[in-house]
Amino acid sequence: MRRHRPHAIRRPADAGRFIPRPPRGFTLVEMLVATALVLLMLMLFAQIFGTAVGSMRNQQAQAQNDQKARAVDTQLRSDLAKATFRQPRVKGVYGLVPLTPTGPIDAARQRGFLYFSENNHHDPSDNVLHWTIDLRVNDRDPTPGILRGRAAIVGGAADLNQPEYDDGLFGNGIGESPAAEVAYFVRDGNLYRRQLLLREPPTPTAPVSPSRFSAQPGIGPTGAELIPPDTINDRLFVGPYTTPAPLRSFWNDFDYSTWNWARDEDGDGTPETFWLMFNGVDSLQNTIGATPFPIAVPQHRFGHFPDSGQPIEFAAPYGFIGRYTHEETSNPGFAYPGASHVPPAAALDSFVDGPRSGEDLILSGVEAFEIDVWDDGFSEPDLNGNGVLDGFEDVNGNGVRDLLPPQWVELGHETDLGYFRAIAGVRNPTHGRQNTGYGALGVPDNRCFDTWHPLAASGVADMDGLFHPPFAPLRVPVVFDPGTGPLPTSAHWAPLAGVPIGQLFFPGVEDINLNGIDDGDDDRNGNGILDPADPTFYYAVIGFLNPADPSTHATGFRQPEWPREPGQTLVDGGVIWKCFDNRIGLQMIRITIRYRDPGANLPRQMTIVHSFVE
Repeated sequence: MRRHRPHAIRRPADAGRFIPRPPRGFTLVEMLVATALVLLMLMLFAQIFGTAVGSMRNQQAQAQNDQKARAVDTQLRSDLAKATFRQPRVKGVYGLVPLTPTGPIDAARQRGFLYFSENNHHDPSDNVLHWTIDLRVNDRDPTPGILRGRAAIVGGAADLNQPEYDDGLFGNGIGESPAAEVAYFVRDGNLYRRQLLLREPPTPTAPVSPSRFSAQPGIGPTGAELIPPDTINDRLFVGPYTTPAPLRSFWNDFDYSTWNWARDEDGDGTPETFWLMFNGVDSLQNTIGATPFPIAVPQHRFGHFPDSGQPIEFAAPYGFIGRYTHEETSNPGFAYPGASHVPPAAALDSFVDGPRSGEDLILSGVEAFEIDVWDDGFSEPDLNGNGVLDGFEDVNGNGVRDLLPPQWVELGHETDLGYFRAIAGVRNPTHGRQNTGYGALGVPDNRCFDTWHPLAASGVADMDGLFHPPFAPLRVPVVFDPGTGPLPTSAHWAPLAGVPIGQLFFPGVEDINLNGIDDGDDDRNGNGILDPADPTFYYAVIGFLNPADPSTHATGFRQPEWPREPGQTLVDGGVIWKCFDNRIGLQMIRITIRYRDPGANLPRQMTIVHSFVE
C-alpha cells in the first residue's frame, strides 16, 4: 500500500515580518448609536434623580404640613381640654347644658361660654368655634401653664394696675394671664386661631387696697382711681385710642379681650360716654351678681356687636369672615374698640397689611373646617301627636315608626327628628332651634350653639319676654297636656288632689295649667305676678305610701318644698314624688379639618372628636 507523504508548506520570504493594518475609527452610525445610548443613560439617571428628589421634596412637604397639622391638633385638643364651661355636677345630665334665664348655675363648672356656628350648611368652611379657656382647669389635662400676649405701657412705673405689669415685670411689653377667649375660623383657605387674654391683675402691695386690682386699668400703687378709657390723658390711654383718627389700633398694642361700653349716664336713652372695658378673669363667673360684666353675655365678647350682641361672621361685600384677624385689627385704620364704638362689618379690605399679619395663622391650604354634633334624639314618638303613623314618621315604609340610632349631624339639620334640628318639634317644641333671631345669618338661617347667660339679651325674646339660648332641648316640655298623647301629663299642684302614677309637675312654672289665673302654685313668692317658668327639674309620681288603698293616692294639705337634686324623693300626703333633671346636654362634637398640601397638592384630613361628658 502506497503511503502519501504530506507536502511541505513553503513559507513566504517575508513571513517573519509584521505588517500593521491601517487604523480604523467609528463609523457615523456607531457614533450616533453610542451618543444615543449615553444620552439615554443620562436621561434615565436624571429622571431617577429627579424622581428621587421630587419624592424627597414631597415627603418633606408632607412632613412639614403634617407637623403643622399635628401642632394644630395638639393646640385644639389642649384648648378644648381647658374649656371653662363644662358639664355640671348633677345626676342625670350628660354634656353641656346651656344656661337659661331661670335655671340653676353650677358656679364652679359653668364658667365663661362655648359658642360655635354652622352658618350655611352647604359650605364646609364657614364654621366658627369660639370659647373661653383657663389653663388652671385640670379635669383632663393637669399641665399648668400661662398665656402671654402683647401689652403696651399706658402709665408710669408706679401705676401697677396696667396690663403691661400683669406679668410682674415693667417695661417688657408683655402681659400674661391664665385665661383667655379663643376663636378658630377659616378665611381664604387659612385656619386662624385668635387668642385674647382675660386680665388677671396683680395683687396690690398697699395694705389698704383691695385683694386684687380691678380689671380696668387704674392709677397709682393702689389702682383705685380708674380712668375712663375714652378720656384723653397723658398717662393712660392717650390720644391714639381716643381721637377720631388714631395713629395706632388698640389690638396692635394689646392682646386682651375688650369691648366698648356705651354709657347712658342721665337715663335719656342716649349714651353720653363710651368706655373701653377689659374682660377680667372674674368675668368668667356666670352667677348673677358675681361680676358686673360677664363675658358669657354676647355683647362682651370678641367678634360680637356691643349693642345687639349678634356675632359678626359676615361682612359685605366680602362674605364670610369668621372673626377679625390680627392683620385687620393691627391696621391703624381699625379703630374699634379704642376710638370707634362699633366694630366694622363691611369693607374689611381697607384693613389689610396690618403689622401683625399672620400671627394668628396656624394652617394653610384648608378646604373645610366642619363641626358636627352628636344627636341622640332620633326616637321621638308620634311627631305631631295625632295618634296616626304618618308618612314622615315612617320614612323607610316598614309600617313602624322610625327609631333611628344616634348619629353625627350638622347643627340645625333639616330632618324631622333630633334634638338639634332646625325646626322645633310639634310634640316637644324644645327639640330644635329656639332663639331663631340669634346668629350671623338672620332668620331663618341662624344655626349656632351658645351656652348663654341668664342675663343675655340678644336675638328674639320668647313668649315669657326672656331671651333663651338658641338650643336648649328638654326631655319634657313645660306645657299642659290634656293626656291625648303618649307623654305623661303635666299639671299644677293642688291640695288633696288625686294623682296617677306618672303624673308630672313643674313647680314655679308660669300658669302651668294655662287657665290664665293664679292657682296658688303659679305665684310662689306672692308678688302678685305669675312666676317665670323653670323647666330644669320636674317631679313624677313614682308610687304611693299605701298602694292598696286608692283613697290615699292624693296630695297633702300644703305644697311641699321641692328638692332640686335629681333622684331625690319626697312624700306629699300619700304620694311619692321623684325629682328628675329635665335638661338634655350636648354630649360630643366632631371637628373635621380637610386641607391640601400647597406643594404636592395632596389632600389630607384630620378629625377630632371631643366629648363633653365627664
